[in-house]
Amino acid sequence: MHQSTIVPVQVAVIARSPFVAALLRTQLYQQGHREIAATLGDQVNLIHGFEHAIRNLYGSPLLHGERLRTEALAVLGYTEESQSMYPFPIRTAMLDLAFSYAASGAFLHISNILEAGIRMALELIDWSTVETIIHFGLRVDRFSIILEGTDTPPGSPRANHTRSGHVLIRNRQLREIWAPLLARAGLSFIAESIDDKFVLYAQAQSLHLPNRIPESLHTASGAIGSEPGSASMNSTTTENKPSREALVASAVLISLPFVHLQEVFRTLSARRVLSNNLAQAIMSERESRRLQALRELGRQGEINEQNLPKETKELGYGEYLVFKSVCKQGQGPVTVTTEVSLEREWIG
Repeated sequence: MHQSTIVPVQVAVIARSPFVAALLRTQLYQQGHREIAATLGDQVNLIHGFEHAIRNLYGSPLLHGERLRTEALAVLGYTEESQSMYPFPIRTAMLDLAFSYAASGAFLHISNILEAGIRMALELIDWSTVETIIHFGLRVDRFSIILEGTDTPPGSPRANHTRSGHVLIRNRQLREIWAPLLARAGLSFIAESIDDKFVLYAQAQSLHLPNRIPESLHTASGAIGSEPGSASMNSTTTENKPSREALVASAVLISLPFVHLQEVFRTLSARRVLSNNLAQAIMSERESRRLQALRELGRQGEINEQNLPKETKELGYGEYLVFKSVCKQGQGPVTVTTEVSLEREWIG
């Protein structure tokens, strides 16, 4: 839970935000109300991005890559000279600030702030950040800032307005353009790292990515986390532990929701690096975890399908592979290759 933070601003300045300007014209604010209460998503770690967005309304330049590192360190009370004391990966803190800045731009409906935050996040993609970037892309609401009391699910009939007529700040630009862009960028980073020598590590478990297995149904107690040094007591020895790159890529492939894994499969197949063995290894581990989760669900008591959360109902789908032979004839002899695609069906 975040503690309440008060950010004092002048009305004339904050009204430069198209959203706030519209809000101030509503009856509540016309009658003298002067407090705007915002709610942060549970993955918004640094509210300071909002403060930087407000500074932009006062005339400060946009936050950008060159300043991002310095500002992230300052927020946490560090300087470049104290690098050896950092108890965290600095790029993670920079990413948190970039996401907070983008979410603030979305809240205020100021596109250049939103886009600056997204650009900074894209520049930070590496093995320490890619899972969080994919997380943002897949579950952007968890990283969003919205007007308090307007938590209407996206896509619902009232998703664009509150009862009082306020425009809902689930900014469509962020949700429909930038979040999918970040997800694609993160998944492309993973796909491009995989070659024909890649071996899936079936014990890998993502610590940052939304898992297709709900947290309440996790049973893989011996899994290796994708954070350095996070291997559990029952996991593999240091000598046999995979590289960080292989570990993160494996964790993502095992954890991704179906539709996004399907996209990765298409990319890998087009690059001719999705071997039958790799595809089957991924499916085998995903199916094993799905069945373990269903058994755990059964152990938790009577199942009322109507009351099950959407993510739990997804476990009713079984995934399978489709192998297709493709003949190609050029100037030389005919070549036959096998294309692998991912499908699913309702099993219940």
